Amino acid sequence: MHLYIHIINDTERVVDPDGQEFPDLEAAAQEANQVARDLIAQELLNGRSVPFSWRVQIAEGDGTVQQTIKFRDVAGVEWPERRVPALAPSNTHLNVQHLENVHGEIQTRFGEFWQHVQVLSNLTKSLKTG
Repeated sequence: MHLYIHIINDTERVVDPDGQEFPDLEAAAQEANQVARDLIAQELLNGRSVPFSWRVQIAEGDGTVQQTIKFRDVAGVEWPERRVPALAPSNTHLNVQHLENVHGEIQTRFGEFWQHVQVLSNLTKSLKTG
């Protein structure tokens, strides 16, 4: 099957003009994952951060997208969907219980952030030694 591997970064969709033959979608997905890993490595080698918001699309010739692969998934990072609560309810004054809740949420988010930093550090080390 003839499929195209497109890259979507923060500002544009870079279209694969030629595509290539793959025995199946799984083989195309393996190639797309490798493309994502190569681009992540290139960004790190150039002193930039991992582009977690970028994606790779596997598409047919008519533009039908068969699969989308997120760079954050390739890098093995899970991002929480919850948002940090506002510092205070908009219609009341600050209270001790609310401040304790916010403090706990900040501690939780900092712990998650630190785990992400460690994943990135391990990824960077493996790219340098690999």
